[in-house]
Amino acid sequence: MRQVVPVSRGFRIASTLGWLGLIAASLTGCTRSEFDLQLEPKGGELSRELTIAGGDPGSAPRLTADEAQRLETIYGKRPGGGGPFQVAKSFRRDLPDDVGGKGAYVYWESSLGGLAIYGEQFRGEADYADLLEARLKTADAVADLVRDWALEQAADKPSQARVRQWFDVDLRKDLRGLTALMAMSHFELHAGRSKTVFSRALMYLWDRGYVDPDRLPSWQRAFESENPASVLEAVCEILDWRLRAEPGVRNALPVLADSDALRGSFSTYLDGAVERLSLLPTMRPPNPEKPTKPEELFGAAVGFALLGQPLLHYHDNIRSQLRLKQAPLATNGEWDPADKKVTWNWQLSVPGEYLPELRLPSGQFAAWVEPNEAYQTKRFGKVLLDGEPLAKYVMWRRGLTDAEGRLWDAFMDGLAPTDDLAARIGAFEFPGDSDRKLIERPRQLMTQ
Repeated sequence: MRQVVPVSRGFRIASTLGWLGLIAASLTGCTRSEFDLQLEPKGGELSRELTIAGGDPGSAPRLTADEAQRLETIYGKRPGGGGPFQVAKSFRRDLPDDVGGKGAYVYWESSLGGLAIYGEQFRGEADYADLLEARLKTADAVADLVRDWALEQAADKPSQARVRQWFDVDLRKDLRGLTALMAMSHFELHAGRSKTVFSRALMYLWDRGYVDPDRLPSWQRAFESENPASVLEAVCEILDWRLRAEPGVRNALPVLADSDALRGSFSTYLDGAVERLSLLPTMRPPNPEKPTKPEELFGAAVGFALLGQPLLHYHDNIRSQLRLKQAPLATNGEWDPADKKVTWNWQLSVPGEYLPELRLPSGQFAAWVEPNEAYQTKRFGKVLLDGEPLAKYVMWRRGLTDAEGRLWDAFMDGLAPTDDLAARIGAFEFPGDSDRKLIERPRQLMTQ
């Protein structure tokens, strides 16, 4: 029978697992370049101002030859000189791959106003099935390494059999399950809902017996300290807590009771497993300036499985801002009503560091309307449609045939503020629309 978590403990559980974010931060290396993208719609065009600087304030960007050539092809200007690189241009529909990626801007206009939709994704690999498979394979590799280390610690063959069974079946299943859960939560995690994601992950571990709610504060302190000894001690306590239900396995691994001994034995084991570690998906070309330790590679494997974050030498940062006249209808960015801007912040892998790419694209979107106030006031005496109703109207109007559109626009041009709008629309009929299904949408929007 599963335990019910008291509310007070539930809040403590919900506030933990933030240490996974520390894992992610520790795997991303140094900043190579900073991208700043300023966007502003101008009717059917989207103005795009791009500034690229180096990792140090005011420095020139560090770009590959392919990146520099792509920027020159798009903007007619090649990066060079000692300072930031700045360019600007307006685009219709398809957006350029100046940062690396794909995007589009569509603007649908009607006499009552326009509906705009912007979407763009940067770098990464959009083959979700392959990336999930890579993360699950990495989780299996982590389970294999931990299992083989545990087998070395078991004293005799009967103990080894019990240890193999638990680490090869139970631990592997739990690790794969947690990996799948985190993979499904990827976009929530990168849309500012990390507390929800980590709470869900922690509840998963609680359900499987890994979490002692009373020890959460001390475990959180250990992980936030980023002190290897403290972190390892907390990991030992978590594993020891889980194995209370498996006394045969727990008794076969006395090393769990001594964090210093465990750390030493596991580090020694990883030193002898360099070849196996080098085959993990998170391995990247060696950096002679900063050799990667086996412990870092193992930590990178855990980070990639759980967070989809490979171990990076360098990364790029990008801030995108979209200036609008009013709040968007929908967006995964942060709207600032004072500045009237939507802002997104992403961390991007450097092109070519991994082949194939091991991260999902960073995607952003926004949808908004621009009411034609002058036209609506002339026809209705006020702004009748705005926000979501205007968006629905524009979508309906764009779905009309050319002949239907001309007929409807002529009808709209003949309206006056003194008209009985419900009666006028009630008297309007599209040819072939005897059941009045086609006219029903604008009738609902404009008269209710």
